[in-house]
Amino acid sequence: MTEVPPKPQPPVGAARSPLSPADEAMIAAVRDMIASGRVKEAMTAVESMSSRPQLKWIGRRLIAASQRATHLGFVAEDKAQGAISAMLADIHRQDHALPSTAGGPQIVARPGAEKVAIVFAGGEEAPFAHVVLQSYLRRRDCHAVYVSDPSTLFGLAGLPGLGPDVATTARSLRAIADRLGARQRFCFGFSGNGYAALRHGLALEADGVLAFSPPTNLIVPPEILAETPMIQRVHDERPDLVEDLRPLFLAARRIPHTTIVYGADNAGDTAAAQNLGDLPNCRLVPIPGYGEHDTLSMAIVSRRLSQLLDQLMNGRAIDNPPAG
Repeated sequence: MTEVPPKPQPPVGAARSPLSPADEAMIAAVRDMIASGRVKEAMTAVESMSSRPQLKWIGRRLIAASQRATHLGFVAEDKAQGAISAMLADIHRQDHALPSTAGGPQIVARPGAEKVAIVFAGGEEAPFAHVVLQSYLRRRDCHAVYVSDPSTLFGLAGLPGLGPDVATTARSLRAIADRLGARQRFCFGFSGNGYAALRHGLALEADGVLAFSPPTNLIVPPEILAETPMIQRVHDERPDLVEDLRPLFLAARRIPHTTIVYGADNAGDTAAAQNLGDLPNCRLVPIPGYGEHDTLSMAIVSRRLSQLLDQLMNGRAIDNPPAG
């Protein structure tokens, strides 16, 4: 296995590089634009928040989510604007530290920590989940391992630097956790990478999994398959990998403390969550009135992600009760 050397991690509470006056003014301007309803201007302005072009859509996603969250009454408008401003400032300040997905897993070690968070994401140069999660995880007493899936096959066909299949990848991730001294393992993912987090959480016998809007069953009828390009791709390219997570959870020796967040008005995401919702140690968190897919952004702007991460890190796996 090719492992990327751990990147240095500042201790909790360490001072960060200050923003320049121009950066501060830009963030204040973006917040004012959102507050005055000039959302399109804010989305355009936020693209200059980072020297990395691939980050420009992060602000767009958060701004769009804030509009929806305030419309649904989940969060006061000023608090949503504050959450976006804080996140953009943190990303901009820490731009040099963004995890790169090239070459294998990126490891952020925290000496003495006994927990490790494994964040699953796609093959983008700076995946959304990697970028936003580092802002939260660097404030927690845990190691972080960022993995990517450029094949976009739900992590089932292996992950760079870790192995060619789930079993090998899980062994590699367990070995990394052991070398870090982590006694507890937690997995995180959004959408298709939420599936990867759930699947590897089982294989790793992780203590907890937090998944946002994940599919949980890749065995779908043709009429549904045509509407889900990512699942269609697995059927076309690797039909041997098509599976349903429910029987895997039922057969597992240990079941992680599993939380699935989804939009209550999104029929597909609701059905996927309910596929696992009645299993031991599984908890569903529906977002009422929300019919879209980007529940991760909703959790950020609604200031719920921190709480969900704390609950994840306090979760424990249980022995699977015998059938019957």
